[in-house]
Amino acid sequence: MKHTRLDKAGFTIMELMIAVTIFSLLLLLSTEVLIGIAKIYDKGVNMSNTQDVARNIIQSLSSSLQYSGQQVEYSNANYFINGQPVNIEAICIGDTRYSYLTGFPGTGTTWRHFLWKDIMANPGTCWPLDIVNDATPSCDNFAADICSNSVAGSGGEMLGSNMHLAYLSVEPATSGSGSQLYKIGVGIAYGLEDLFIANTPNSPPAYNSSIHNYMCNSGSGQQFCTTSNLYTLASERIN
Repeated sequence: MKHTRLDKAGFTIMELMIAVTIFSLLLLLSTEVLIGIAKIYDKGVNMSNTQDVARNIIQSLSSSLQYSGQQVEYSNANYFINGQPVNIEAICIGDTRYSYLTGFPGTGTTWRHFLWKDIMANPGTCWPLDIVNDATPSCDNFAADICSNSVAGSGGEMLGSNMHLAYLSVEPATSGSGSQLYKIGVGIAYGLEDLFIANTPNSPPAYNSSIHNYMCNSGSGQQFCTTSNLYTLASERIN
């Protein structure tokens, strides 16, 4: 019988280990790149959503000021959650009411809402709704005699999931009779409290100030932390 000799050598163990090592490094680098791209994408989506919400709030306040023909009213009241008082504020423009609170919930505390817009059934007395305890905010018992109930189906939360109100400001920019010019500012923080550095919390910055209430820290999870601070001027068109 005739035998054929094949002089072909395969990979050595050392060569195979080197090839596997190089492949693993390339795979690790590719994974890191993909994770980085995903973080950038998440950051962009969260930032876009937060800015959209801030713009909607600014637009809502501006429209109310321009077309209500009414002066702006302000009020605040303490509502109790887990036995602790929570100061809720309200801005009323005509029959439109914005009940809100700023900052983050305390330890072991859950706030139902942060910025609730509704239409008052009997405008005239500006009083905030109980937005911390009620799934659908309403007048609390002790304030029922001075608090106007909402028109059925008119209320809604203006902030998205995991969003918090850093500040809300509607202030006159001019004085005197005739059309009134107002300065409007809103600050929104998206994310959990441990992702932020508090900068004078619960104290609105000056109009057009570069100093805001909350800033994202430099730690991990920054794709889940973003802020939006918007300002505008609005003038009454109906007096």
